[in-house]
Amino acid sequence: MADITATVSDSTYIKIIEAAVENPITIAFFIILLAFLYMIYKRPKEIWSIFKTTFTFRFLMRHKTLTKEDLVKHQFFRDIQFFLDYKIDNLYNSESFQNYDKAKLSMAHDLLMIKIKDVKKWVEDFIIKTNFDDPYISIRSVLKNKIDKHRAIVWTAYKEIGIPDLFIEKFLEVSKMHEEYAASVLDDLLSDKIPLTVYERLFLILGCLNQYYSTLVIKMKDVVESINGDLKGLVYKEHIIGGNDYRCYPVPTREYIPIVESKLQELSTATKAKRVAVYYIHDYIGDEYLQGYVSKLYEYTTKGLKPLVLKCQYKPAMLLSDILPIFKQHQGTVKDSTHFNEVLSEMLIDNGIVGAAMYPIFLHDSLKGFAALEYNSIETFETLDKEEILRIMKKFCSMINIYLDYSRTGFSYAGNEAKE
Repeated sequence: MADITATVSDSTYIKIIEAAVENPITIAFFIILLAFLYMIYKRPKEIWSIFKTTFTFRFLMRHKTLTKEDLVKHQFFRDIQFFLDYKIDNLYNSESFQNYDKAKLSMAHDLLMIKIKDVKKWVEDFIIKTNFDDPYISIRSVLKNKIDKHRAIVWTAYKEIGIPDLFIEKFLEVSKMHEEYAASVLDDLLSDKIPLTVYERLFLILGCLNQYYSTLVIKMKDVVESINGDLKGLVYKEHIIGGNDYRCYPVPTREYIPIVESKLQELSTATKAKRVAVYYIHDYIGDEYLQGYVSKLYEYTTKGLKPLVLKCQYKPAMLLSDILPIFKQHQGTVKDSTHFNEVLSEMLIDNGIVGAAMYPIFLHDSLKGFAALEYNSIETFETLDKEEILRIMKKFCSMINIYLDYSRTGFSYAGNEAKE
């Protein structure tokens, strides 16, 4: 009985195959079906996104004609706002990726925030301000011009906040395939191939953009993973790419710290300063990291003020643009916070400082750093004898310079963990 069943079954299969061979349409159908199933297996998220967008579009088409109001309420804008409010912060932080370089995570976060904020703004403006009923407007030209214009705008914004060229280029490389796919879809939707109204085209375009930016947010992880060592040593937002877990520029030796802090406390008492610090201008030959930065090495604060050592690391030397010429004349300066250069003034005011005094520290006739006094009381600062303050600081700096000398101790980040 089993043999008869097998024979019938085999015969049935043979007849089905022969019938399929004789009918090319059936063959084509099976090929398309297999291809579709393969796509679902390989790229389920993208297929679902396309299906969801198409279904939503078809559903709307059955019930009403699309208008500008439908575009303004499109899911694209809700998803973009979700990225800005939650998803980017949640994905690209040191808690989510504990083994990832903090500087690169910070770059990824900032680059995405710039790009997503920009697209949200210009797409909103485009939808709201454009008269799509004007027959003389070329939607294709307007949209393409905006895309090209804002591509340049975000590149400039990346550079302004200090994201390295290599990181930007790697991001463009990773996103190139997805951008080309999105551009191809946009071309088709803006062409005459598909008989749609302008609002129907734009509704589908917003769906395409939604898929594109959702993919970028996820794919940024590939950028972070693919850069290994190429950016080592660059500083980005107080983090060193490639490995400064200590976060602070190293003192010559940790044995100096209690000695210098004791001297800073004496200086604070003599000058009535609430915070006293010693800064180092990066110039040590053995330092593998970039020159042209300023970092706080030592600090003493009176009660009521928070230590700011961690916030004063790897600051650009441009903070001293108006003070360096004075330092090079072996002189100091005492000013209220509003009379320094704009960048330094803003930093002081943000930290509650109303006035500051600074004096250069020289070692072997070379400018190595400077001492700084900070005041948070207007009454105290205005009653200071400025000449006496500078005289005291001059004497202090002439004695403290040896604690900025790396020639005897060498230069190493080891053991320089920041004080909390």
